[in-house]
Amino acid sequence: MSSSQGIPPLDDTLGAIIIGAVVGTFLFGIMTLQMFSYYRRYPDDTLALKMLVGAVWLAELGHSISLWHALYQITITFYGQLPHILDPPNSMPFTLQFASLINLMVQTFFAIRIHALSKRLLIPIISSLLTVTRFAFNIVMLVEFLGSDGFAVMETKLRWVMLCVSVIGPAVDVLTASALIFYLWRMRSETLLLQRTRRTIDTLILWSLETTSVTCATGILQLIFFISMDNLVWMTFFLLQPKLFSNSLLAHLNGRTRFRTGDGVQNLATTVTASATGAERMDTAMDFRSGASRHVLAPEVYAFSQDKEKSRAVPF
Repeated sequence: MSSSQGIPPLDDTLGAIIIGAVVGTFLFGIMTLQMFSYYRRYPDDTLALKMLVGAVWLAELGHSISLWHALYQITITFYGQLPHILDPPNSMPFTLQFASLINLMVQTFFAIRIHALSKRLLIPIISSLLTVTRFAFNIVMLVEFLGSDGFAVMETKLRWVMLCVSVIGPAVDVLTASALIFYLWRMRSETLLLQRTRRTIDTLILWSLETTSVTCATGILQLIFFISMDNLVWMTFFLLQPKLFSNSLLAHLNGRTRFRTGDGVQNLATTVTASATGAERMDTAMDFRSGASRHVLAPEVYAFSQDKEKSRAVPF
């Protein structure tokens, strides 16, 4: 896939990048709407969570600007100079760094989510280590790409790095989904729950699967096309991944209202009560009101306090 082999067909090179850019920009618009909806619905969320959402949006903005600047350079500034497709301007590899930042923030959030639900460290640590490793590989690719002849280096010097990045992404997605489903299912099986509570947990299990399946499938498709095809079709899925990650994060946060039912607030909540020895017991109950109990909430599992006028979400 080097320029010495002649000008490649535009359908599977520039066309693939444009498709990824157009669809990705559409997803960025959806993410922006979700962000405004989040800030409007959950003004009482923690500052850290609000800052996370803002940081992800800024990284998405940088990703979109870098991508469209590169496309403008290729299609307008260097119009007719087709070798620039395989050796794009420096703004193109910077989309890689913005994407890696988004992946790092979102995957870390989901690792914290697993720990909050399970109170165990093994899987969150493994997930975090893999995510940081992927971030480091992305930095290596950025540095090497900036000093290279463009996409040709991805098939030579950086091929093994690209393969590692492409494998780690879906692996973390599968690990995250499997852990969430396992701990939710164990909660469903090992506790005495009302039928309504069981249905809520079933919904949470399905929800956990939904939030990771699309990003995982996109990562697998990127890996398949990178290995099997000598063109840039894989770039379509590469460009879409950060947009899907950010949308899954916002859909997860905004989806809390799905569990509000009736004229009161009846939601699945996790109460973690510390004993005299410091051990913690996780009890699951329905219809929690304000009280003396301290609620420690996983992002899937929410308690709601109610006053005379409104219900206020209490986030993790």
